[in-house]
Amino acid sequence: MPSGVTTTRTALFATRDPRGLMFGGAVRACGREAAHQEGSCTAWARPAPTRARAAADALMASYHTYEGWWQGSRWNSAAALTALVGFAERTGRHDYDWVTARTFDRNDGVFPAGARGSDPVEGHFVSRAVDDAAWWAVAWLTAYDHTHERRYLDEAVTITDYVRQFSDPDSCGGVWWDRSAPTRTP
Repeated sequence: MPSGVTTTRTALFATRDPRGLMFGGAVRACGREAAHQEGSCTAWARPAPTRARAAADALMASYHTYEGWWQGSRWNSAAALTALVGFAERTGRHDYDWVTARTFDRNDGVFPAGARGSDPVEGHFVSRAVDDAAWWAVAWLTAYDHTHERRYLDEAVTITDYVRQFSDPDSCGGVWWDRSAPTRTP
C-alpha cells in the first residue's frame, strides 16, 4: 500500500472452475510493507460453502486426472469415487460427474500398472485382492444409481460375478480377501 493509505483493494479472481473440469480453486493473501522488502503469504485455502463441498474438493485435490485415479491402493480409489458420487447424489451437484467417466474410461480393462495388487491380465477392476474388487463393485453400482449409465451397472455385475467365485460357505456369506487363498464352492 502506498504511504499514508489505510486501505487498498486487490484484483478479484474466480475460485471455481465454471466448466467443472478441475477441482475448486485455491486462494491465499500475500503482502509486503514496501517494494524492496520480503513479503509473506497466508496458507492456501479452498473456499467452500459447506463442509460436504470442502470434503469433495479435498478428495479432488489428490485425484490424478491423467491416470484417472487416486494415488494409493486400489480400494482407496474405489472408496473415494463412491464418496464423490455420494456427494453428488445428496447435494444434487454435478461438478465432479466427469470424474466417474474419466476413472472408468482410463482404467477399464487394465488397472494402472504398479498399483498394489494389480494384475494387468485381468482388467475389469479386479485383481488378486478380492476385497479390492468388491470395493469397485460398490463404486460402479453407486455410479450407475447416480448416472443411469448401463456400462457402470455391467461393470458392477462383472466384478460381483468374479467376487462370488471366492465365497466361503463357512463364513456366513463372506469371501476370501485374496484369490490365492483356498477357495471352497458351496
